[in-house]
Amino acid sequence: MINKLNPYFENKYTLFLLKKYIYTVIVEFFLTKLTFIYRKILNLKKKIQFIKKLSFLYNKKLNLITVRENYKLHTEDFIKNLFLQFTEVSGDKSLMNDTAVVVGFGLIQRKSICVIGIEKGFSLNDKMRRNFGSAKPEGYRKILRTTILAEKFNLPVLFLIDTPGAYPGIESEERHISLTISNNIKNMGFLRVPTLSVVLSEGGSGGALSIGVTDYILMLQYSYYSVISPEGCSTIL
Repeated sequence: MINKLNPYFENKYTLFLLKKYIYTVIVEFFLTKLTFIYRKILNLKKKIQFIKKLSFLYNKKLNLITVRENYKLHTEDFIKNLFLQFTEVSGDKSLMNDTAVVVGFGLIQRKSICVIGIEKGFSLNDKMRRNFGSAKPEGYRKILRTTILAEKFNLPVLFLIDTPGAYPGIESEERHISLTISNNIKNMGFLRVPTLSVVLSEGGSGGALSIGVTDYILMLQYSYYSVISPEGCSTIL
């Protein structure tokens, strides 16, 4: 009887070994496939990171080139959207009003704050009226006057910087632009109220430095803050 059953048991054992071998092959196949897929995913991740870096560098260069485009936010955009009420201050009490400089007092969450910014303008006529954001001595004297008022009433001061630099014309030199800027820098160093500067697009030369000596300085993405404007640097080179 046992001899008759031996072939049966041998067939069962052979079938078991065959199944085990098949399962082993299938598992190895799937493990190989999973390893291959995992490596592919890693390669794709590396490629995606590389493409992101390239796109970031491309966008950075593009934004640096188009830093003066009209679609970028200007000083007046921030003033209109941040403040519930804004009362502008005009004139330097000496000669005239510089429209490139926008100064005044506004409310944020029912708290008064002094706002000082340089506006480039939007349309061509507006840009010409504001001298393309290049302030003259009268504008910096207006800034000095407003900071003294803010200190008198113990108000924090927000500076919005967007200028290629101070206006370098003959009339500016005749009205002592360098002395005016240095007086502003000196006064800002001794202000006893909280101050904050934000570079919106351009922050060039002494025109930006005269309203940039503050407790904290922030810069929007792709803005620049330099010792000289690109045009001024190119004339030197």
